[in-house]
Amino acid sequence: MITNGAPTAIADVDLLSVRAAAADPEATWCLNPNISHNTAEACILQPGESLTSRVQLLDAGGVPLSPTPGMRLVITFGFRDADGQWWKRDIGHPPQRCETRPVA
Repeated sequence: MITNGAPTAIADVDLLSVRAAAADPEATWCLNPNISHNTAEACILQPGESLTSRVQLLDAGGVPLSPTPGMRLVITFGFRDADGQWWKRDIGHPPQRCETRPVA
């Protein structure tokens, strides 16, 4: 879940990366195909609004990984602020300014 905690709207929100903190660096992720109307993007999030994406973690071979107790996820997303500045952020860390739209 990505929640806009800013006092103004953010735009072009993209979920860029989801990984387990202690996972194989070759592991990837995808949107869960079993959930309809599931997206990794939001055009605009007003203050307090959230984007919830249901994902699956995949091992290096593309096989879904089962969540384990205490598994910590590193979630990275990108967005554009009200001034048109692009940002990239790992949840729980300060945002990083980007010159162009961030990509995974």
